[in-house]
Amino acid sequence: MGHDGVHIQFNPDNRVFWAHHTTLHQMEEADIDEAYQRAYRFLSERVKVLVEEHKWKEIDFGSRQLLLSMTKAGFINRFTLPPTFYPFLNLSEYSEWKKQFENGIFAIETRRSPTDLKDIYIGGPRPLSDIFYMLQCIAPGMLILTCKMGEDVLGELEWSRALPPCAWVEDHDLMLRHILGSNQAYDDLLRVSRDEERAFSLSWIEEDMDDRCSTCSTAVEDDWDETASKQEWSKVPAIDGRMCGSSCVGCPRCDI
Repeated sequence: MGHDGVHIQFNPDNRVFWAHHTTLHQMEEADIDEAYQRAYRFLSERVKVLVEEHKWKEIDFGSRQLLLSMTKAGFINRFTLPPTFYPFLNLSEYSEWKKQFENGIFAIETRRSPTDLKDIYIGGPRPLSDIFYMLQCIAPGMLILTCKMGEDVLGELEWSRALPPCAWVEDHDLMLRHILGSNQAYDDLLRVSRDEERAFSLSWIEEDMDDRCSTCSTAVEDDWDETASKQEWSKVPAIDGRMCGSSCVGCPRCDI
């Protein structure tokens, strides 16, 4: 759930775009899992703080850590951490993780700075923000923060952040060097986290009837190219939908 108009997006496939955008080396899945294993002690300590200080309840859920908390409105927050990183990448579990990160953790406070509207971050509780930021460091692009910067009838500007604030990266210097596996990997992460043009992305999202045209998702673009090739969209003349004379309020291609 978003606060201040800021939302979380979960999509492991976005790692490809962000590896290119940030210039950070995209680790192989096995290397990501090794980093996750090295981070597991830190993640477990954060879970312990949620239980002891924030009154979350940990219950037996097989090999995973399952945490529950009750909100003031009576909702139950449900949060799980797998023992390895691979479940995050498992397509059959995609909807489960998407629901957890985008809709399920009502307790996570996504924030937008009142003095700098481009500064979007996790406001708390601190243990959850630490877990979120650690996952961002291990697999940049899998979890991003987004907010709208402006919109009209043709589309909207979306501001996205794929890395933790540089202050958080600096505060966890020694631990991140160990978890990421090298001083170079940490130095690269710190450099990019300080670079607003790399750590953030501004995208124009077009409004479309079938929701296929989006500049922020390489997967959508690839699907669209394939469809366009099969249906030979290149042979169709460009049409300005705003000039369409039809009163059907439908697709501008209706007159083709």
